[in-house]
Amino acid sequence: MRHAYGRQSSTYGTEEDPVNCAFYLRVGACRHHINCPKNHPIPPFSQTIMFEHLWIAPKTVLKSKRKKSEHYEDFYEDVMQECLKYGGVEDLLVLENMGDHMIGNVFVRFVDEDVAEQALKGLTGRFYAGRKVHVKFSPVHDFAQGRCNDYAANKCLRGQYCNFAHFMPPVRWAAKLFSKPDHHRRYKRQLMRRHRDRDSSVSGGVTFPVNGSTHERRRVISLWNKERESKGTLKSFKDPELAGAQTGLKLYQPGQ
Repeated sequence: MRHAYGRQSSTYGTEEDPVNCAFYLRVGACRHHINCPKNHPIPPFSQTIMFEHLWIAPKTVLKSKRKKSEHYEDFYEDVMQECLKYGGVEDLLVLENMGDHMIGNVFVRFVDEDVAEQALKGLTGRFYAGRKVHVKFSPVHDFAQGRCNDYAANKCLRGQYCNFAHFMPPVRWAAKLFSKPDHHRRYKRQLMRRHRDRDSSVSGGVTFPVNGSTHERRRVISLWNKERESKGTLKSFKDPELAGAQTGLKLYQPGQ
């Protein structure tokens, strides 16, 4: 069983994965849509959110390189300012692909999952440029896997209809607004939750420390049992028939 699980985890997100779509997990979209024979899983939480078809520039703008650059910079500024209202942003990537399943998709990676969840709730149902905003947690975690290497070398033969990601270059002024990745932020957040759970238990409301240590969980369970015993809802069972029974075994009895 362990061998099967290891084999499944090693093929997750690859072409050999028999269950999940590799392209969907790499670029966040699949050209087959609902007709794809594999699953398109949406994570319940993520550090990155994905806007579907958000940057749709008019054809008259796309014909001019200067107008396209100006339109893209204005769009980038709008999205950046709106996302910064919810917390720190580590990266903002916009697809240049023109395929129906990838056109205008935007990825925003926040400093942690809590900020991304707040942004998802706040941006859902909003409107931008007369269109309703469709946002969800991104299935893409490593953008390097879905990036088109030929496009980076300026030699992609498929052009804008390539199935791999053609990311637009970030705006220069946005570099100073990005938050630096803190690899210890998750550990710090867990410590804060432990202290919050410990403080709530001291103040009278005992909260079970889900991310706490074994000692902390046992301590909370012991407090719950004592509280139930004091209220009379928890009683220890004693069999009256065995209470005075004699046995030939020399068993240890506490207090003797």
